[in-house]
Amino acid sequence: MAGKMRFGIISFAHIHAWSYARVLKELEEAELVAIYDDDPERLKEAAQKFNVKDTYSDYHALLKRDDIDAVIITSENAKHVDQAIAAAEAGKHMIVEKPIATTLEDADKMVNAAKKAGVKFQTAFVMRYHDATATIKQVLERGEIGEILVITTTNHGKYP
Repeated sequence: MAGKMRFGIISFAHIHAWSYARVLKELEEAELVAIYDDDPERLKEAAQKFNVKDTYSDYHALLKRDDIDAVIITSENAKHVDQAIAAAEAGKHMIVEKPIATTLEDADKMVNAAKKAGVKFQTAFVMRYHDATATIKQVLERGEIGEILVITTTNHGKYP
């Protein structure tokens, strides 16, 4: 794909939406072009904070845009299934915040919709790609520290 990857965010109901928006604004390879939220105050706040001019109170309208390559779905968990299926049908790649669905049946519907549409569908396990996590994984795979019995971590919210 030439140029920047263009994103829309579907809902700021989940706290990680704010981190995704911040990171998208920082990445040279990405552009946050539109946002949706069903809460008018939250939509206004997000638009102002991230300087996004194109806002929507109907996610279907956002998904109709030809200039959006992918969406990040960070709505309430029960809304993921309808939004993800609509995104797939609109040809949008997507990251869906965890848990992706409230039932296994809904998760299967989402996966099948993405497969049928030929779009990428990923659960938001973003810490897997963090440098510290990758380093820990490599150390464990090389057997450098032995068997791990317990790990405790804290995410202070800088990244989703």
